Amino acid sequence: MTNDPMTAPTRTVIVKAGYRRERLPGNILIMRLLDSQRESLDAWYEDCCKCMSAWRPGRRLRYLHDIRHAEYITPYATERVIRVLAKMRQLPVTDGRGAILLQTPALGSVLGTFFKRRTYANWQVQFFNDEHEAIRWLEW
Repeated sequence: MTNDPMTAPTRTVIVKAGYRRERLPGNILIMRLLDSQRESLDAWYEDCCKCMSAWRPGRRLRYLHDIRHAEYITPYATERVIRVLAKMRQLPVTDGRGAILLQTPALGSVLGTFFKRRTYANWQVQFFNDEHEAIRWLEW
């Protein structure tokens, strides 16, 4: 664990279209959508699928989806999110935490309806507007 999550060394793993995946110490994945273009959403979706297909039981899961620059809700974006959530339901996670970083708190209410349908007792998802706070929560 780090004392200041914002000064921890970050390693960029993937940069594609308007999307970037980073890794923090503690195996925290940060998935950043840099815009809401189709190409960016596709890059995010493909990377989420790749990460999920490599998932193994018993591993701790910590991730942050930074969508502050991609909060424009479209039918295409909604379809991509629904497909990722459907795949998430099949993951064998026993200790999972997901943070979603937003600029608009009202969007958290909309997205929260998707997550309330989950039946995972061992997988928590929370919405944040402060990256420091989100990363501190993920470090637990």
